[in-house]
Amino acid sequence: MDIGGDFTWAPCEDFLPGRYISPTDPLRCHATEAFASTAPSAANPASPGIGQATRATALAFSASRDVALAQPTAFPAGAVAVASGRQALGLVARVLRNRGINRILVPAYYCLTMIEPFQLEGISIQHVPVGTDLLPDPAALHAATEHTPGAAILFSTTCGNTPRPALAALLSVQAERGRAIVADITHAGPGTPPPDFATYTVLSLRKWLPIPDGAWAHAARGAAALPTPTLPSPDDRVTTLKLAGLRGTPSSEAEEAVDAAREPTAISAAARHLLAALDIARIMRRRRQHAAILVDYLQAAGVPAQAIIAASAYTVALRTPHAEQAAQRLAQEHVYTPMYWPRPSGFPHVWPDVMALPIDQRLDASALRRVASAAVRATSAAVPGRQ
Repeated sequence: MDIGGDFTWAPCEDFLPGRYISPTDPLRCHATEAFASTAPSAANPASPGIGQATRATALAFSASRDVALAQPTAFPAGAVAVASGRQALGLVARVLRNRGINRILVPAYYCLTMIEPFQLEGISIQHVPVGTDLLPDPAALHAATEHTPGAAILFSTTCGNTPRPALAALLSVQAERGRAIVADITHAGPGTPPPDFATYTVLSLRKWLPIPDGAWAHAARGAAALPTPTLPSPDDRVTTLKLAGLRGTPSSEAEEAVDAAREPTAISAAARHLLAALDIARIMRRRRQHAAILVDYLQAAGVPAQAIIAASAYTVALRTPHAEQAAQRLAQEHVYTPMYWPRPSGFPHVWPDVMALPIDQRLDASALRRVASAAVRATSAAVPGRQ
């Protein structure tokens, strides 16, 4: 069985057509039953034993970076709903260009599709070194702002990490001074509100949920309004192919069509229909539990705590030498990383060696143990002379 990758599965918790379950009903699926005795929770803490301290630490680590969700709405008030995160960034880039902004400060660790919308609008990219948390280094970002007073800032919650006090304070100060700050909070997850310091915020829902398309962009109060997409939603053929993929018949054609649609389009009716049925709070809660359990398994297998650089509802991420080779070896065991960001050709700065592990809501305890074992083998094999 494949673990990770795209949402090409359809167990009952995915709420696909004909499988809808009310958000108030318990999930009666194999994953729920498997975790009934193993998943930690505030109301029913796990029994003492091996890894109990690690599990508690991981839960606290995760809780510090994840929003406590009740039952969130898919879109914050005033957000513009589009088909993809790239399109959401495209709306923002267009507004920045119209404001006369021609440069943006970008963390020196990113997905290429994050910066392409700005480049297409003629906005140049200036990289800012990142810290061990994969977020912009506060001192480096401060120096960059001193030398580029008119540049915007792109901030992202990479691997679910959120800014520490020094970075949060710097971003707030820059926002108060009128600098445009774009926050891509996709890795923070559905239900996360726009940060107070953000001029514009984007979040891709389809990176988390079994929907054919879906993302949003939000403008802060007082900011220039985002344009409303004038093109219709993705055509029925693409939506049909994507839905078929969610049920277990993947279509690269459909995924490529959504990715290739750079001109913003409205979110599809099918995606809205699915979002209305999904229990997002339960999905996020389960993913946080999975992250904590996977951290426990990894440390029990000998992975040092300092190698775990993120443990959120999005992923558990490891810092490991030769991360690209490790991810390829992971794939050979049919375990697929949710975040594969290879170093761009000719990139002039340090590129972190990071391997992200899947912890999504379709997994059970045995799958998480398999992820941990595969990760240990992959990281050992990727380092020459280490077995």
